[in-house]
Amino acid sequence: MANKPRIGIFGCGRGLSMGKYVVPAGGEIVAVCDHNPAKLESAKSILAEGGKAYARFDDFIEHEMDGVYVANYFEQHVPYVIRLLEKGISVCIEPICGATMADMVALVRAAEKYRDRATFMFGENYQYTPALQEMKRIYGTGELGDLLYAHGEYVHPASAGDRNRLAPGPNHWRNSLAATYYNSHALSPLMYVSDTMPKLVMAQAAHSDDYHKGIARQVDPCGIMMTKMDNGAVFTSTGCISGGVHATWYHFTHFRGTMETVRYDSSVVAVRYNSFSKPDGTPRYNTYIPDPPFDKGASAGSGHGGADYFVVREFIRCIEEGIQPYNDVYRGVAMAAVGVLGWRSVLEGGKPYAIPDFRDEAELVKWENDTLSPFLDANGNRSLPAKENQNWKMDPADRAAAEEIWNDPKVFTDYSWPGKELN
Repeated sequence: MANKPRIGIFGCGRGLSMGKYVVPAGGEIVAVCDHNPAKLESAKSILAEGGKAYARFDDFIEHEMDGVYVANYFEQHVPYVIRLLEKGISVCIEPICGATMADMVALVRAAEKYRDRATFMFGENYQYTPALQEMKRIYGTGELGDLLYAHGEYVHPASAGDRNRLAPGPNHWRNSLAATYYNSHALSPLMYVSDTMPKLVMAQAAHSDDYHKGIARQVDPCGIMMTKMDNGAVFTSTGCISGGVHATWYHFTHFRGTMETVRYDSSVVAVRYNSFSKPDGTPRYNTYIPDPPFDKGASAGSGHGGADYFVVREFIRCIEEGIQPYNDVYRGVAMAAVGVLGWRSVLEGGKPYAIPDFRDEAELVKWENDTLSPFLDANGNRSLPAKENQNWKMDPADRAAAEEIWNDPKVFTDYSWPGKELN
């Protein structure tokens, strides 16, 4: 590609925070799009000369672009992604590749159909941290032996006030986010390090009265999934846990030893062997901060320990070279299916659900019309509960506390039902 890849940003909240790495990563931002006028105005500052800001996706998509970073509402990515791929525009999205099984089928079919014209990338960031890169290197040596068990944990608590500000209005997706759905930061790094795919999921959710005090979310604060992988190992992973102390933690138990990040300091890697299984010349216990395997200068100051920069850099590299990323559509939808089908397992008392092989057309046909979802539809209805206890009722005082924040003129509130073009 003779010129710099031309990148668009769709959704100027998280999209804007990632957009600042486009220029350092070798691209230029030529278009931005958001339905929030304040966010759109802020995004103009990162536009290249001649770039444009759009309030409507229908106008945005007509701009000449090589790739788009898609960061609109959590449950609404897929229809927009498909339209971009149809036009030969490459796409990077986070944090989920479909809120329904039908979404995932449609996304796979589009990515396959337009594969020669556009790249699809699932933009998980944690795998680019130095610690995860180091654990992937260790895994590849085979010194630890067969992988038996792994655990991925993502804990991201917030005050009641912040939770209401992040979900401004009763119909915002965060107020319907079932506890297993936001599982990318916990599961995807495990899949990356071990190069495995999920085959079966069982899940449970936890209730907390404390969690609901002062907020209007109709969901559970914690979801835990147990997943059988295609190499025979068992993984446990979380959704986005809303409680405890902010942390990420990744642990791998192998036949000969273990490796893990250190709790509350995920930049540190700890490798342990038994006395009878330690390779010659290797310390039995080793705890250290690994050097980044990438360009430290380019990623300096980037979010998530430098990882955010490398998501953008990998996306631009795929556009420049016309290649597919490691986190392609099949890995993206498999990870998403663990969360979506994990929630059905929760609602059915832990029933196991097989994860489809999304390369198999017969499996795609099986799920192509499955639109069950805990998120509100255009009529304000759900086809699945968003909380395990379907008899639970919100305390009017908690709803009133949320309303007080939503009515603050500094908080952007959109009470429209999903179905309107929101970005």
